[in-house]
Amino acid sequence: AAPARRRRLLIPIGALAIVVLVVVIATSGGGNGGGTQVSGPRFVETLVVSNGPKPLPAPISGESVVGMSGGPLIIGRLDSSESSVSGVFQLDPASGRLREARALTGPLHDAAAVELGSQVLAFGGDTETIPSVLATTNGSKFTEVTELPTPGRYLTVAALGGRIYAFGGEGGSGAANDAIQEVDPKAGTARWLGAGPHRAHARVPG
Repeated sequence: AAPARRRRLLIPIGALAIVVLVVVIATSGGGNGGGTQVSGPRFVETLVVSNGPKPLPAPISGESVVGMSGGPLIIGRLDSSESSVSGVFQLDPASGRLREARALTGPLHDAAAVELGSQVLAFGGDTETIPSVLATTNGSKFTEVTELPTPGRYLTVAALGGRIYAFGGEGGSGAANDAIQEVDPKAGTARWLGAGPHRAHARVPG
């Protein structure tokens, strides 16, 4: 008799992949059998509770605010009775609490303020007498640095190269002015640089 011939079973690669997949599913215990259970990804739910913004202790307006590393510094203001006050407070961003941080030489509102190095300076503003330039260093009481050639309120100020420049504002008569002034806090001097293209002032609500 002729020797038996061995037959080769040729399975396409695609079909072989399907067979392997079926075997893996069958042995993973996907049903109710006693096989090994394959668990999916685990999710951990975390409840985050956040406090909403806290209100100020009382309504204020006309304040000046300077951003500091320890929290915003609130300089002067009008209280709910429209009276100018001299308090300076710092806001703790974490707790939302205010603490008394410094003191002005007198009541003040509608001033401009800026930080320059270790100093915080307040410019102009309004009280019974319109002040000039006040400064405080390292938490000390504000003291007068110099007088502005053209004092006023609603000034816009910017620090550049160790000096501060004040623009526009409103004088004691209520008229807008076009003054551009330069203040050198280190030398304690201020000078009038010139006039801007327009007489203008900006009332920024507190």
